[in-house]
Amino acid sequence: MKKIIYLFAIIFLIGSVGCESALDKKDLSSYIDTKVWSDSCLAQQFVDYIYDQNQPGFPDYSTSTLNGLLTCSEERTVTSAYFAGTASTADATVFGTSLSTTNVWTRIRQINMLFDQIDKGTISRSWRNRLKGQAYFFRAWRYWEMVNLYGGVPLILTAQNAVGGAPVTNTDLYPKRNSTSECITQILADLDSAAKMLPGKWANYKDYGRITKGAVLAFKGRILLTYASPLFNPSDLSSRWKMAYEANKAAKDTLDKYGYGLFPKYASMFLQEVTSANAIPSEAVFVTCYNTSYSDNISKNNSWTKGCIPGDYGGSGNTNAPTWDLVKAYPMVDGKAPGASSTYTYSPNTYFKNRDPRFYASIGYNGCWWTIGGATQRIWTYYNGTKSIESSATGTGFYCKKMADTVTVAANLSYVGTNWMEIRYAEVLLNLAESACGYLGPQAAEATKGLLDVRARAGIQKGDGYYGFNSAYITTNRDSLFKAILWERQIEFALEGKRWQDLRRWKLFDNVAGRFGGFRLNGTTRLTIKETFNPSNSFGITATNFKANVNAEQSKLDMNSNYTNFFNVLTYYTSGSPIAWLSTYYFLPIPSKAIENDPNLEQNIDWGGTFDPLN
Repeated sequence: MKKIIYLFAIIFLIGSVGCESALDKKDLSSYIDTKVWSDSCLAQQFVDYIYDQNQPGFPDYSTSTLNGLLTCSEERTVTSAYFAGTASTADATVFGTSLSTTNVWTRIRQINMLFDQIDKGTISRSWRNRLKGQAYFFRAWRYWEMVNLYGGVPLILTAQNAVGGAPVTNTDLYPKRNSTSECITQILADLDSAAKMLPGKWANYKDYGRITKGAVLAFKGRILLTYASPLFNPSDLSSRWKMAYEANKAAKDTLDKYGYGLFPKYASMFLQEVTSANAIPSEAVFVTCYNTSYSDNISKNNSWTKGCIPGDYGGSGNTNAPTWDLVKAYPMVDGKAPGASSTYTYSPNTYFKNRDPRFYASIGYNGCWWTIGGATQRIWTYYNGTKSIESSATGTGFYCKKMADTVTVAANLSYVGTNWMEIRYAEVLLNLAESACGYLGPQAAEATKGLLDVRARAGIQKGDGYYGFNSAYITTNRDSLFKAILWERQIEFALEGKRWQDLRRWKLFDNVAGRFGGFRLNGTTRLTIKETFNPSNSFGITATNFKANVNAEQSKLDMNSNYTNFFNVLTYYTSGSPIAWLSTYYFLPIPSKAIENDPNLEQNIDWGGTFDPLN
């Protein structure tokens, strides 16, 4: 035992503690005893493993992530069982149904082990509180992940022993579900404890990525905004909006106090390397750090960039390819919707002209400039007749540029170390704006200020001071402002895996309430495009030599005036069957296997049970 602990201590002391190693990943849960909690290095390593096992990462747009819920928006063409209308109790396995080190309950148990044991050690109280604060945050994180999807779940706050042959009447080992309100109370209590124990900013920049007080309060604000939204609050209780408003205001005030704010440049903030205290992006509130290491002990790489880069440049760009629906959603540079601007004429054939600057930072389109592997060039996605000029064409007509590394060469795309910002300062501003609108009304200054600040940072033209929004509507009508905020969230957080949750918490998949002009996704299909080369162009250039010619003289090609000479009218294609989301999907069913394992678990009422997730 002593040799094992000593070995782990050596590994920990050799490795870096902060983001340079993306936090240590060694699991000490099998060796936990008072020795761990009497050695500050081992205790820190235990908490670092909690980080590794519980931090969120880049969105994975596959049907395996969140059982396909992440794909449930206009952003991607992937069709899950939920959009197909075929989901069953066998699909909702986020709850955890098997013995596994990656099971959500296993991860909660590891956190509970810390709380059961840490006070038995001899490390200082201040050090213990620092570690406890981080553990409280991640216990709240894991519980909210389940409560958000299912409603109330069993609250287990100590590390359970094996079930063995215990009778089902032993509710400690076969627990019942706590109500949703009881779970929310416990989650908030954990976050309040974490906020008291954690600093507003860590003194050493190498601790970048550790949870701060501001991150705790921002997460609390996100939870309470969801709890105030129609998903959990169909009666529109003012008390819920008040709690959300107060939580998000506290988060913003705390973050402001410690120097957080909107990062000046939207595109580059995602790629900011933290090599000193001055390099920490002010936007980053809750961050998962990655690195470019090849070592198994400390490597933590991500595949996001590889999923963005076109196949001709070494990537697998169809993985994260956005839809035509998302492309159309971006406003013009004056903030108006496409077709609504009197200053900037919109045409689907030149969709890229005069758009919101975030469009160019996020969307890879035919003929756009893109820096890949350190080299800047135009990329081309067009078709010569029915054949793509790409060896591995995007399935939508577009690529995702957002958050894609610009310097890593093709051979190293599996070892990219770009960090993931789960909560950004922009989200805190928009959370505050939405909750202020819900509680104080659209006329309140806080209901619009954050919204306008986010648009100003994006580079939208100021116009009359409302950056393209109609002030007569958004400052007087509650639903008009809610709609504006949701549109802004769609654009600001495009391709960051947030859209499905906004649609869900506002119940806009079917929108039975008919809000926001009756907008709904049900019955629609997501759209893709193909752009076909025009052999009759006035320059006499053929499709076979077009790419070579323009790449030789890229700076001379005026996309605005010459584009329609080279490319024919867009052809639109639908992707998959019409969306058929069922109202029963807003709260997932407890997996049938979980109920087999624990007969004391009640099923949700919309799935044949008696448990009401709104209570």
